[in-house]
Amino acid sequence: MITITCYLSSIVEDYRRSPVLIVNIRDESWVDRAHSRLKADHHMRRLYDSIAECPLPRLYGLSLLGTSLRVYVRDAITGESSSRMI
Repeated sequence: MITITCYLSSIVEDYRRSPVLIVNIRDESWVDRAHSRLKADHHMRRLYDSIAECPLPRLYGLSLLGTSLRVYVRDAITGESSSRMI
């Protein structure tokens, strides 16, 4: 049996090349295993850490695992971050 794992990870930038949104999309095989969900969460947080400056008061991130959506928010001033499953 062959298993194909697909994912897309991107930082969306405005015309000044400043980050405005982080997107992480992975197929449904990531949803069923807790280890895979944790790995996707760590990857998303590393993307946030790689961004030094954001022109917006809050930087949003979307992580889609199959049909599950987690929204990440980081405050540009305080650096505080949170995430919520929708």
